[in-house]
Amino acid sequence: MTDQRDWPVDFLDLDGEESILHPTTAEPRKLNIPNLVSLCYRVPHLTVCRESNEFDRVLMEGMVAQTLAYQRDRPSYAIARELGIRMLGNSRANSLDVLDGSGVTHTVHFARIRYGRAQAVLFQIDGDWFLYSMTSAAKRNIAGENDWTLLLTGVLEALQPKRVLVASISRLVRSFQDSGLVHHTVSRHVDEVQAGHQVLRMKGPGSETDQLQWSFFVMVAASERNLIVQRLTAGVVAKYRRGQWVKGHGAIPLGYCLDPDSKVLRVNPDETEALTTAWTLMNSAESARRIVSRLGAMGVSTHTLRSRYGAGATVADHADPESFLRRMRGWSHLYLTGEHTTAYPNPFEGIDHLAGMPITKDGQGHEWLEFSYQPGRPDVDPGLVQSALRRHQERSRGVRVGGAAQGRVAALNQFAWIQNGLEHWLVADHSDTYMLRVRNAAVGSG
Repeated sequence: MTDQRDWPVDFLDLDGEESILHPTTAEPRKLNIPNLVSLCYRVPHLTVCRESNEFDRVLMEGMVAQTLAYQRDRPSYAIARELGIRMLGNSRANSLDVLDGSGVTHTVHFARIRYGRAQAVLFQIDGDWFLYSMTSAAKRNIAGENDWTLLLTGVLEALQPKRVLVASISRLVRSFQDSGLVHHTVSRHVDEVQAGHQVLRMKGPGSETDQLQWSFFVMVAASERNLIVQRLTAGVVAKYRRGQWVKGHGAIPLGYCLDPDSKVLRVNPDETEALTTAWTLMNSAESARRIVSRLGAMGVSTHTLRSRYGAGATVADHADPESFLRRMRGWSHLYLTGEHTTAYPNPFEGIDHLAGMPITKDGQGHEWLEFSYQPGRPDVDPGLVQSALRRHQERSRGVRVGGAAQGRVAALNQFAWIQNGLEHWLVADHSDTYMLRVRNAAVGSG
């Protein structure tokens, strides 16, 4: 195309832009997503499977099976069905061997990508690409954004798939607030979206009608989620009024337990030694990996870890040991005072009370419910907890608190592979010392 300035015709730009025939010079937002590399070609097919519940593997298995059922004739889907969601259970391995129906072994390599709290695995089989994730498409991060939305748009920009297949539009977008960004990215990089049996053309002649249908489906998905959240919130309030711990089994602090009958949170004296050891180690110069290894040797575990990796899993199986320490610090007020308050956003706009519970408001449009508990304080020295918190703050500010805190990360830390049905991975305590861990590759495979 010749330069517009050489044309003997003036063009009226109703949008106030300098040119309507040339692309804008504004650069789109670039996200830093580790292990995600932009390709030099467009992939033909991307299948997206997302389940909101981060820990319910049964629901995720159902979502994968439902999505793959929409195109049974694709050869890659037969292998994907055999693969299942095993890669979600093996947090360290980066490849798995799969036997197809004819007995041929296929090695599937996958990349683990993450943006904020949203985690996913990305892999390809016979040229078809797959994105699996167990994360919410509506929860806000500290910046008011949804991590899944940003991760998804990053993948779409990197792969530029000609067709995206999902079980429903709600697997891509779940809130009005994020619909604009997802729609913008899909319109730029995707030709067609297949949602169940419905195919929406996002580019080319006649796409205007399908774009309208997209907007309608997004509106339904967002409205449906709002109703679900309202019902769930009412259920949480009902649990609280019965005195039950509303966070459930997935969030029980070390040193506490749930009464099996009443579901009331109470101090667990049997974990006093482990709790004291944890805070003592956090107050030392030990690395995060060594801390969780020592606690794992004592049998310290969580409901989530056992659900994901099997009954024998401990905190030593954490792919990110620092996450366990962050949660410990997050419970510090409970350890110091014996009291804890959990806040839930209020999904019922315009109300002042919900089943007798007042709605807290800050005057800036934020409203929430507060669930306060007094389960008591475990037998751990408050001075030890406070000292460990100060030590962490000093580390965060870059204050030197010991050689271990300053050591570099070993090059092969968390390197993993699967051989002869066993998962192997290297764990580094120091830059020149490694520990080889081995377990059955089928653990947590679902």
